[in-house]
Amino acid sequence: MTEYENRPIMVGVDGSAGSLEAGRWAAAEARLHAFPVRVVCVYSWPAPQMPLAPLPSDWTEQSLRSAAEEVVAAAVDVVRAPAPDVGVTGSAIPGLAASKLVEASRGMGMVVVGHRGHGGLAAQRLGSVASKVAAHAHGPVTVVRPGTGDRPGREDTILVGVDGPPASDAALGYAFEEAERRGASVQALHSWQAPGPPWRTGMVRRTEHSREADGRCTGMTTA
Repeated sequence: MTEYENRPIMVGVDGSAGSLEAGRWAAAEARLHAFPVRVVCVYSWPAPQMPLAPLPSDWTEQSLRSAAEEVVAAAVDVVRAPAPDVGVTGSAIPGLAASKLVEASRGMGMVVVGHRGHGGLAAQRLGSVASKVAAHAHGPVTVVRPGTGDRPGREDTILVGVDGPPASDAALGYAFEEAERRGASVQALHSWQAPGPPWRTGMVRRTEHSREADGRCTGMTTA
């Protein structure tokens, strides 16, 4: 059992279609694990459309908070619809989205976000908030892409990246636990970047890293 077991799943929402899909994914995941869900919307003063332009007079701290609370309420309903037996709470938090979600990730079993929210550009494969949360959160993070909101538990194979050092053990352990829970297999992937000359030294280095990664994967399967 990992240190993240029996902790809530936190889902960050901003009212976008992507964040609501993340909410549906979190609901299915919560049912699979029997975890509660915490819905969080982080709000802040929007940037003016033009430099030095005055902000609309109806923008107040209370109006921004009320709007965020409406987003939370809608997302809570989305989570509860497919998972009425799951405990769901919600909160609106002032601040910058990425930093507040990272801060709130302490004590969470998982953080779930959509791959791109209202502020993302269509050409981006990953929004800035999702990217920062995935890089800095204090536990597992799931970035939900379009069309995958109801898929937890259906995976045939779980892919886990390993690089040899002991830091990979946590990822491997998590992958094997999730695979057992879902009845899935695990595929471990170890990759490297070809070094410069001398090539022979580089080949030896790559072989050592590959063998170490293979050994860690084998140890996990036989433990």
